[in-house]
Amino acid sequence: MLRCVKEAIELRDSVQQGLGVLPPLMPITAEYLSVRLSMPYIVASGLIDEVNALGLSEAGRYGFFMGLQFAAETIDEVANSLSIHNQQED
Repeated sequence: MLRCVKEAIELRDSVQQGLGVLPPLMPITAEYLSVRLSMPYIVASGLIDEVNALGLSEAGRYGFFMGLQFAAETIDEVANSLSIHNQQED
């Protein structure tokens, strides 16, 4: 299993068990995750090679990368909506 996927699963499990708390989504965090989940970063970091080495089918690899893209887009939407909400409060 990919290290980044394993860490995400462990964090999710610890939060579900009440052992951890997810930090609020700060703008810098959103930007960091958006970059880390982007295809250019995935290609440059070599993660794409790790995924290809797992022996997944083409559909499996496509699904994995589409999931990353969806996550990046969701983070952007949440960050934008929080930014708009914070501006309205000011």
